[in-house]
Amino acid sequence: MLRLMTIESTTPTPYVENYYVAFDSYKRHKGDIQSTAEKNRVVWNKGDVVVAVNGEDIADKTLSEVHEWIKELTDDTITMTFLRTSWFNDSGQKSVRKG
Repeated sequence: MLRLMTIESTTPTPYVENYYVAFDSYKRHKGDIQSTAEKNRVVWNKGDVVVAVNGEDIADKTLSEVHEWIKELTDDTITMTFLRTSWFNDSGQKSVRKG
């Protein structure tokens, strides 16, 4: 399980235009037991930006909108697509524009 955060709560970079949801941390099960996502390190860096859920672009959606939408999904498993912060910060880019 993952905890997500709004981009505004992070430092000014990384910034991905029109995307406002990022990975914060892993959520552990009761008893401090690691989730499968954490064991498999499905996300590497705090601040990695979520760009899609189940293949649906989430541009311009708030954290609340994404959270509500995920809760409504009936699938046992969802697929989240992340833009890893290091992919553009290591090259000196301060922002990424869609399109």
